[in-house]
Amino acid sequence: MALSPDGSWAAYVTTAPFRISRAPTAGSITLVSLRGATSCSIAVGGGAPRGLRWSPRGETLAFLAPLDGENRVWYSAPCDSVAQPLPARDSLGGGVLAFAWSPTGTSIAYLAAEADPNAPGNDSTAPAPRIVLFRDAPGDFTGPTSPGYRRDSTGAYLAMAALNADTAEVVSRHVVSAEARPTLDWSSTGELLISGAPIGVSWWTMITTRQLDTFDPGARAMRRVQEGKLERRSPRWSPSGRRIGYMGYRVYPENSRRLEFFALQVEDPRRPTAAVEDRAFADQGEDEGDGRRARG
Repeated sequence: MALSPDGSWAAYVTTAPFRISRAPTAGSITLVSLRGATSCSIAVGGGAPRGLRWSPRGETLAFLAPLDGENRVWYSAPCDSVAQPLPARDSLGGGVLAFAWSPTGTSIAYLAAEADPNAPGNDSTAPAPRIVLFRDAPGDFTGPTSPGYRRDSTGAYLAMAALNADTAEVVSRHVVSAEARPTLDWSSTGELLISGAPIGVSWWTMITTRQLDTFDPGARAMRRVQEGKLERRSPRWSPSGRRIGYMGYRVYPENSRRLEFFALQVEDPRRPTAAVEDRAFADQGEDEGDGRRARG
């Protein structure tokens, strides 16, 4: 569910019940007015939409949905009967993984998958898939031919486009892994926050760590905020654009996990070291440089 910034609308995805006897049907988006009894639907062709995000002023709803076999960004005004795909295309043509609105609501930035020459189907000489239960190599618990995992050697790229433009600009390549659902957020001060697994790592590292980076669109500068020490989830900028909050999972040798909440204070994203500890939070003794855990 996604609530509009002005509190006028609630949007959620509806799909037909799953049936083994039939192919999955395209989903739709239902909008409910929070200031009256109005409700309406937006039709989406091709597949179920996901990742609903309102523009900063609540005038437009954007989301991800398939188009011609690749995920694309779609958008619609509230209660338009049919959504339309973002017309801008970049030079690489990768499927979109995550997107974010600019602070003004006039542009969209997105992460898309790089073309991988080693992907299944791109090499006719590649061995047939087989199940590998264990590979005797430290930190890599599955073999390279396992259908459930392969090392991501190319990752995802970052692109930006005006809402009504015909072309999108690729501004940075090989940013994070295209696996494990990377995320993107755009601060009120204009900085992009990118979170995802490192490129080319083992299966265990890919599912237990996520790095944090910021990108300055004006200077075209990428800065590493935090290395991949934690399984960071749902990183977001604060309304002021000076702090980053996220949930972090710590994985212990006995296979247990503990959820903690962290906050980073960003003094100046243009400095090489962008993140400093937030002294507004109590020192719990186990932050490992990731800021301070929130109390309560």
